[in-house]
Amino acid sequence: MAASTREKARAGVIELLRQKIKPTPTKLRDLIGGGGTDLLRSVIKEVEDELYEKQFNLANRPDVPPEIIDKTLSIWNRCNDLADERYAVQKATADRLVADAERGRQETQSHCVLLEEKASTLQAELLSKTGEASALRTALETAEARAASLLANTHTLQSEMGRVRAEADTRIAAADNRVLQIEAQANDQARLAEERYEGLRTQLLNNFDREKTGLQRQISDLTDRLAVATDELATQRHELHENDVQLRQLTGALSEAKGRLMAVEEERTRLSSQVAIKDKKLAMIMKRKTPAKR
Repeated sequence: MAASTREKARAGVIELLRQKIKPTPTKLRDLIGGGGTDLLRSVIKEVEDELYEKQFNLANRPDVPPEIIDKTLSIWNRCNDLADERYAVQKATADRLVADAERGRQETQSHCVLLEEKASTLQAELLSKTGEASALRTALETAEARAASLLANTHTLQSEMGRVRAEADTRIAAADNRVLQIEAQANDQARLAEERYEGLRTQLLNNFDREKTGLQRQISDLTDRLAVATDELATQRHELHENDVQLRQLTGALSEAKGRLMAVEEERTRLSSQVAIKDKKLAMIMKRKTPAKR
């Protein structure tokens, strides 16, 4: 068993040297999978001595003094110890990293389990939502069919509305033209009525002024004559009978003149009322004449 381990160790040392790796007991143990430190170190020294001897023989070098060989071996062993220590530190670091990775793997595995449970729950919810989605899809298809029907009805209504709107526009245009014609006729009638009213009013006022002036003149004349008659009655009493007759005539004429004056006043009042009524009618016509804002 020891011979087999030594052979494996020799082959491992040769393999490390072939790969240009400094052989150490730790590296050699990792490579062959076992072996004690002393055995591995002796095998490394044996192989290296053989290699040194072969190199010295090939180069025909003189023999090296024993003290130099011992010092070289001491330095070599110290280097191997330092290499082993450095390898142990690196291996501890690697082991710590491996432990951290394993801990992370376990945490990840736990998280994956939780995620799987959550995925199962979500899958169940998804199945439930799938049923709801199927019902909603059916309702959506029904709603789409209803919407298509409503859209067709809407197009029909839009066409009908377009036709009705065109007819309404035509009727509105005709009504506008008719309104314009009526307004023009109303304006012409109002203008003619205003002209006739102004002419009639001017004529009535002129007639009233003439009749009033004539009556006032008659009243003035009769008053003067009455005054003259009264003076003559005072001075000529002997002509009482004639003067009395004349006085009665003058009084009758005066009464008649006053009656005519009252009639004229009543006619003026009546004309004033008619003028006021015509003014109101004219105001209404002018109000209709002004187009209303739409």
